[in-house]
Amino acid sequence: MLILLSVLCILYYGFEFGIAEFDPRVRAWYKKALVQKAQTWTIYQSSVTSKLVIAAVEPYYDREGNLVAVFSNPIMLEGIANFLKNLKISATGQVFVMEQDGSLIATSTGDKAVATSEKSGDMQQIKAIQSQNPQIAMSAKYLQEKLERGKQFQGLQEFDFDIDGKKQYLMVQPHSDGKGLDFLVVVVVPESDFMKQINQNSRNTILLSMLALFLAILFGILTSRLIIVSILRVYQAANQLAMGDLAQQVPPSPIAEIDELSNAFNKMSDQLKESFETLEDKVKERTADLAIANQEIKTLNQNLKEDNLRLGAELDVVRQMQMMILPNAEELEIEGLDIAAYMDAADDVGGDYYEVLNIDGMVTLGIGDVTGHGLESGILMLMTQTAVRTLNESGERDPLKFLDVLNRTLYKNVQRINSEKCLTLSILNYTNGKVSISGQHEETIVVRKSGAIERIDTIDLGFPIALDGDITAFVNQIIIDLEIGDGLVLYTDGIPEACDMQQKLYGMEKMCDVISQSWDLSADKIKTAIIDDVRRHIGEQKVFDDITLLILKRN
Repeated sequence: MLILLSVLCILYYGFEFGIAEFDPRVRAWYKKALVQKAQTWTIYQSSVTSKLVIAAVEPYYDREGNLVAVFSNPIMLEGIANFLKNLKISATGQVFVMEQDGSLIATSTGDKAVATSEKSGDMQQIKAIQSQNPQIAMSAKYLQEKLERGKQFQGLQEFDFDIDGKKQYLMVQPHSDGKGLDFLVVVVVPESDFMKQINQNSRNTILLSMLALFLAILFGILTSRLIIVSILRVYQAANQLAMGDLAQQVPPSPIAEIDELSNAFNKMSDQLKESFETLEDKVKERTADLAIANQEIKTLNQNLKEDNLRLGAELDVVRQMQMMILPNAEELEIEGLDIAAYMDAADDVGGDYYEVLNIDGMVTLGIGDVTGHGLESGILMLMTQTAVRTLNESGERDPLKFLDVLNRTLYKNVQRINSEKCLTLSILNYTNGKVSISGQHEETIVVRKSGAIERIDTIDLGFPIALDGDITAFVNQIIIDLEIGDGLVLYTDGIPEACDMQQKLYGMEKMCDVISQSWDLSADKIKTAIIDDVRRHIGEQKVFDDITLLILKRN
């Protein structure tokens, strides 16, 4: 059935554009599904309607892990707006949907949530604060101010604010499915829409309450004389019961309601007497049950403690192996080069990798990041180091062959251990002032003697390792000239994505500023300046990802 749906999707797009011209593999939604390897969401401009759509995309793999198809289920943003128009909020109330960054998705007013770019002519989302509807724009501005004060929307929240002196009530409901969908659903209603009816209801309630009070007083006076005697009998019997006379009984009453109360009291008295007689036996039974449950809990805690100790020992072995295979200080001392390296794992076993090899005058640098953390990530990192060293020692210098053999080796190992781990990896070869760069990872930062920064995007130089059995079609290389005083900075995403207590990211710009300002120092001091600045930014926040840094400077 899934394959049939895929074929229908291809036929549809083929009909629109011609089979020979349509290639879904170059589409942004197709690439995003491959990288995520799971269901995710994306917003893009439809090539069919030239309108913005939001699509759920998901890759489908066969039992051997080979990609069979990528499914895409697009929804027009206009369709969401049409749905919102049909909602009955209030006379002038409105509802709109926006992303966490303030980009507008749809409104119930029919106002446009997209605009045409003057430069490219493409459709783009507008910010909610830029909406032509003042009620939406002011509501978005108010929510933006709340976010700037460090507040996070957790569940349904309510606020109120003024527009031209008129109070508005605001409700915000975050909506996230954990797969890339992260929206805020906002409802704004003027106080005037419902206060008129509330005031009328309040007046009616007061009148009805006064009438009910008058009738209650009247009937109370009339009935009190009839029931006071029977009530006193029940009261006296209750006092006797409280004093321990469980055999106390209330005589019948001529008033039906009081008679039912008397019968209920008598039944309660009998039940209390019976309960006291059996209470001691029940207490003994419950005590025995609690003792058994307590023993089971102790046994479970002991088993958990043993499992934790065993797992901790296994992780400690892998962590020690990782640290043992990292380049030592002597290996970083290469004539004509100044090299410094740093690694700090967020968890017990990290997934970052770096390498420095000097064989026959060829200096090979490697840096990578395995998905996730823990035992599997650590093992894949060890396999990567071994494979890279083996290929380097064998004299393989061709980047296409090097990364092809490395990928096939790791892919088959990952399939053997039934894991979904993969890694991004860049390989750099330096000799006589020239550096070749291949493989897909974070940007490679080239720093000139003057401190000028050049950022090399590696997205088109490779493909994630161990994600697919054949990546030769994606592997390329570029060659950079390094003059004396020039150098390279390699890093993993743990540095630019490090966040402080307010969830603010450290960012590439800040790192590049530190590199440029300290480039006249030694590689080791440059490394220290970067790491110290990152630590100051993080503060007391927990480190969520591995931090790895490799600096090369030509002397």
